Amino acid sequence: MADPAADQPEEIGQDYQDAVLPGAQWEQRRFVRCDFTDADLRRRPRAHRALTGPGP
Repeated sequence: MADPAADQPEEIGQDYQDAVLPGAQWEQRRFVRCDFTDADLRRRPRAHRALTGPGP
């Protein structure tokens, strides 16, 4: 039986410290030993999304 996680893209050991990623969305992606310490992962305010369009 195949491992469903094997088909997912992986980020391994990446350094996302202090990254600013507002509105970033990841689906079916695995993060292994990644560092998100102090990363800004907040969603953009709705008014900002309306003015600038959807995020990446």
